[in-house]
Amino acid sequence: MQAVLLQDPGAQVQYEQCMNAARELEVRIPSEINSLFSIQSQISDLQEEIAGIGDEKGIEAYVTELRKDLNRLTADSGLSPEERVDYEKLSDAQKALTSNIENLVHDRAVISGIPGALKPLALEIEGIVKGQLAALTSETIRAEATDHFKVVFDLAEAIADSTKSVLEHVQQSLNTTETSLNDVTAKIRPLLSKVALQSELEKKLAAIKAEQEKLNRVRILKKTLAVKSQSEKEKISDILGAYREMMSQFDTLQAEFKKYEGALGDILLSVALSFDSLGFRADLVDQFLNKHSLRRIVGIEWGDEFYYAFDKDRHPDDIDKLFQGIYSGSIPTVKRRTPKDAAVKLLENRFSMDYRISYRNDSLDKMSPGKKGLVLLRLIIELSDKQWPILLDQPEDDLDSRSVYLELVAFLKAKKKQRQIIIVTHNPNLVVGADAEEVIVANQDGQEPGRDNEKYRFEYVSGALENSFDEPGRHGVLYQKGIREHVCDVLEGGKEAFQKREQKYSF
Repeated sequence: MQAVLLQDPGAQVQYEQCMNAARELEVRIPSEINSLFSIQSQISDLQEEIAGIGDEKGIEAYVTELRKDLNRLTADSGLSPEERVDYEKLSDAQKALTSNIENLVHDRAVISGIPGALKPLALEIEGIVKGQLAALTSETIRAEATDHFKVVFDLAEAIADSTKSVLEHVQQSLNTTETSLNDVTAKIRPLLSKVALQSELEKKLAAIKAEQEKLNRVRILKKTLAVKSQSEKEKISDILGAYREMMSQFDTLQAEFKKYEGALGDILLSVALSFDSLGFRADLVDQFLNKHSLRRIVGIEWGDEFYYAFDKDRHPDDIDKLFQGIYSGSIPTVKRRTPKDAAVKLLENRFSMDYRISYRNDSLDKMSPGKKGLVLLRLIIELSDKQWPILLDQPEDDLDSRSVYLELVAFLKAKKKQRQIIIVTHNPNLVVGADAEEVIVANQDGQEPGRDNEKYRFEYVSGALENSFDEPGRHGVLYQKGIREHVCDVLEGGKEAFQKREQKYSF
């Protein structure tokens, strides 16, 4: 049925656009899911590292206690009040500079990792663009497009250059900060030499430094964790949004095809979005998921043997719930099946268009072969805007004579005003009833006694039904009678058979 509807150039264009968009999303979604589970792994590693270092508030409280001890030691150190003030200022500056250096070292590592992370994506984007441009038929357009997409081809190099520039800026800041720290350390050293309790003071300073480094590390990790968690939320939203967009492409097709629903007269066509629920159960539910957990997901309807009850309006929310359950682990996977693979399987494209045709209270799947052929023939011709001739080979097959005369003949008589129709038939109703303008009679030599050709194995004569004569003495069976006589002979069984039927009917 779809092939029939796609005879319309507008429908064909819309179909190709929607299918191309859906295929692009089919490729993109698994890649995005792979990226999401990579982020999840990174988040887990960050949480473990933070837990291993310790609680931020606990470390802060310990540093506060150490600083109180340091202040007591400083007060008992023998420094003058002015020197103690200088010492505290320099100590605070030292702490701030040390923390800044640790942050810069972390930032340098992050920036350095950008080219490695982006290079595969840059190469993938470059490959996609090159593949698309190669499909262009116009050399001029290809050259123009290649020039405009030069930024894509230079992307990897641009990333490397940008990374280098940023790293140079980070290194300059690091050098400046290290110089400042060295200056502060040089200024604090003479004060330390005056401290009577220098050994205890240095131990306390070392302890504060160690705890401060842990505190700085926890804060950096928590900041990174917040960024990753936000990326995780955005990635989930992108993935589920891509699935909804894939579904919307089929909604667009449904809207495009619905315009034919009222355009076929007494043939009723309905177009609906369909979902492969059997495949969904067999490929995902049976193979990947713990079924007991599925019953706990509120709002999703499961039939017998976990058959998924597809509802167009509810489906996007159903998929959201299932995806979140698989990702969070509230819907466990079966043994040797990973949540990532289950998520990919969940979001596979299982959509299609469902075309339902009925004619005079019969659905297409319940029609006889002949009636089904007649309905499809009407659809093909009604929906086509082509101008070339229509060729039909025995369209009357499997149709009773009444249907041939009342339906097929009537249809052909209406359509032949718009397009030339050429029919191969053995049914007189199609020739006589449909008022054929030109009849071609064929004969194969040697098939029947007394029906010999004049010269060739296959011979043909043609003419209008008004052509009538009978000259039995002529050589070649086709040339002994007119077109009217041949039609009566071949299609009606001959004049005698025609007259006997008339007598039997008593018309």
